[in-house]
Amino acid sequence: MPENKEETETLVHGEDILSETTGLPAKDEATEEVEVVSLDAEELKPKPAEKRAPRGIETFTVCRQSDEGGISGTGVVIEGVLFATGQVVLHWLSPSPLGSISIFASMDDFKKIHATPHKDNKTIITWSDGRQDSW
Repeated sequence: MPENKEETETLVHGEDILSETTGLPAKDEATEEVEVVSLDAEELKPKPAEKRAPRGIETFTVCRQSDEGGISGTGVVIEGVLFATGQVVLHWLSPSPLGSISIFASMDDFKKIHATPHKDNKTIITWSDGRQDSW
């Protein structure tokens, strides 16, 4: 909650307006106080959720040393994000110029489809902290 009346923001009939310096709305108007949200960059950075999940967002790349299917190519072919919920979002870097986006319920689901069955691709997942998983 705001510490003083000047920081209070008031909603009046669904429109955002700043309250007067008195902090009191006009009589007979339906109002609702809204907590002021910090715009400080440090507070807005992604971080591990305190009570909801054991970690925050992790990023990774997928490198293929070979391309048995002839579709995705070799080298870094995917940029990925693993969310604290376990869900995975992939940005395939081909077809050029935009690639495509895929969403998986878990990292295991992604690996079952795009890594484990394709051992000839010699897939390497590299995490932002330097860890690597290989197939």
